[in-house]
Amino acid sequence: MDLGQIFTNNHVAKYMASLFNLDNEDSILDPCFGDGVFLKACLSQGYNNISGYELDENLFNEVRTIYPALDLYNVDFLNINREKKYDGIIMNPPYIRQEKIDDLKHYGITKEILRKNSIFDKLPKTG
Repeated sequence: MDLGQIFTNNHVAKYMASLFNLDNEDSILDPCFGDGVFLKACLSQGYNNISGYELDENLFNEVRTIYPALDLYNVDFLNINREKKYDGIIMNPPYIRQEKIDDLKHYGITKEILRKNSIFDKLPKTG
């Protein structure tokens, strides 16, 4: 599925992970891990208590193969009911091209649904 994702490069991810002031056993969340660049960066900083969520099944399967010891899920983080608290969160916003929004219909996301929420008032009305 082409969600129009834009991925962070390794240098930026490593820099962002270096900004944490956490103990190595503290818990870190990546709510939309994509190709796993933030997971890799956190591991390189010595963190190992990392949880991640990814909507894209192909990316999820690839990353799960690389990092089988991490707590990874193939679900939309925004649609889960999870009680766990985290000491740190690392992420970029989950980007998508506006032209691709209706492709998410099977997840319950369409332009029509988004337009009902006032925070999406600026969403283009074309397409």
